[in-house]
Amino acid sequence: MRNIFKITAAFAFMVTLLFTSCEKWIDPEINKDPDNVTDVPTNLLLPGTLGNMAYTLGGINVAAIGAMWCQQMRGADRQFIAMYNYNVKEENVANTWDSFYPDILMNLQVILEKSENTPHFAGVAKVLTAIALGNCTNLFGDIPYTEAFQGNENLTPKYDSQEQIFNTIITLLGEGITDLQRPDLDNEVPLQGDMVYGNDVSAWLKLAHTLRARYNLNLSEVSSPDWSSILSDLGNGLADNADDCEFFFGNSPSEANPLYNFNNDRSGYVLANIVFKDMLAADSIADGTVDPRYAVFADDAVENSDGLVFGTAYGSINSPVIFGSYVEAKFIEAEAHLRKSSPDQAAADAAYNAAVSASLAKFGVSDANWEATYASLSGITLEQIGVAKYKALFMQPEAYTNFRRTGYPVLVPVAGNEIPSRLPYPTDERLYNKENRPDVTIFTKMWWMP
Repeated sequence: MRNIFKITAAFAFMVTLLFTSCEKWIDPEINKDPDNVTDVPTNLLLPGTLGNMAYTLGGINVAAIGAMWCQQMRGADRQFIAMYNYNVKEENVANTWDSFYPDILMNLQVILEKSENTPHFAGVAKVLTAIALGNCTNLFGDIPYTEAFQGNENLTPKYDSQEQIFNTIITLLGEGITDLQRPDLDNEVPLQGDMVYGNDVSAWLKLAHTLRARYNLNLSEVSSPDWSSILSDLGNGLADNADDCEFFFGNSPSEANPLYNFNNDRSGYVLANIVFKDMLAADSIADGTVDPRYAVFADDAVENSDGLVFGTAYGSINSPVIFGSYVEAKFIEAEAHLRKSSPDQAAADAAYNAAVSASLAKFGVSDANWEATYASLSGITLEQIGVAKYKALFMQPEAYTNFRRTGYPVLVPVAGNEIPSRLPYPTDERLYNKENRPDVTIFTKMWWMP
C-alpha cells in the first residue's frame, strides 16, 4: 500500500511538472552564452571607443594618407607608392570606412542611447561623435548619418550632404557643452572609463569649445563665420598644452601606437618626405640651427639608425594620438584676429608666436636663439599662419584639412595637375548602396573648399 502511494505521488508530481510552464522549473538563462555579451555598460564602451578612435585617426589609413597627400610623408613601397601618386582604389579605404562606422560611430550611438539620465556621458559621447563625423566627412565628403545605425531595418542609408553633417557637428557640440555643464546631482552615474581626461568633465568642456571653433573655421570659405563667437569659444577652450585631448599608448607590443606597429610590420613602405624636411630646415638661423622639431618629426630610415620614419613624436611605441590641441587653438585664434571685420594684428602676432612656442614645448625641444627669430614675429600673414600650422600639426588629420582649405603651403602635385581632395568610397558602398552613394572622384572638391 505504501509503495502504491509512493508511485501515485511520484506520478502526480511528474504530471504537475508537465503542465507547469517550462520557465518555472528550467532556468531561462540556460541557453545564454556567458562569453557572448549582449549588453555592455557605458563605462566599458567608452574606453574601447576611445581606443578605436585613436587607432583610426592616428593610424596609417587616416594620418599617413593625409600626410602623404600634403607631402609630409611619401609612399615608398607596394601600394603606398600608388597611393602617394594618387592611384587609390576603393578596396584601399574599406578598413577606414569600417573603422568609422561599426567601431566608432555605432558605439557612440549606443552610449548616447544609454545616457538619458547621465548627461556627462552624453556630453562626452556628443563631443566624440563630432570628432568622428568631422574626420570622416573631411575624408569622404557626404556620408550616411541620419539613416545610419539601423541594422537590418535599413541596409541602404541615404547620404547626408557635407553641409548637413557640419550642421550636425555644430549642434552636437552645442548640446555637448550644455550636457557637460549639468551639475553632478543630475547624473545617476558619474563619468567613468575616460582614458583621456581621467573623467574630468571640465576638460571635456574646454575641448568642446575648441572643437566648435575648429569646425566653424573649416567652413570659413563657404560661410561668413562669426569671428567673435569663434574667439569666445577659444577663450573658453584649451588653455595650455596640459589641456590637450590625446590618447596615450603603452610600452608593450599589445598596447603600441599604430604607426609604430605599422613601421615594424612594413618597414620602408612610408618614409619622410624631403619636401617637409626641407621646409623645416629652411627655417634656420645664422649659426645653422634648424627648426628644433626637425629632430622629432619624420626621421628617414635611410639617414637615421633609429628607423623611426614617423619621428619620435608620433612613431615611438607609446606616442599619443592627438584629438585636439592648444597649439591648434592658438593658430585658429591668430587667423580669427586677422580675418575679423576689424583685424587686430598685434593679437594675431601674439597668438601665432604662442602657437609656435607651444608646439616646441609640446615635443620637449627648444632653442632660445631660434625661438627669438621664429617665435617672435610681427606682421604675420595668413600664409605664414597656414605654413606654420601645417608644420606644427604634423601627422594630424587637420594638417591635410587646413591645406585643402587655405592652399598653404603651396605644393606641387606629385602626379598630374591636382592634389586629391578626398578618399573614394569603399567597394561595398558601390555594390550595395549605389543609389545613394555620391558620384565623385578623389579630385572632386569638398563642399567647404574654395
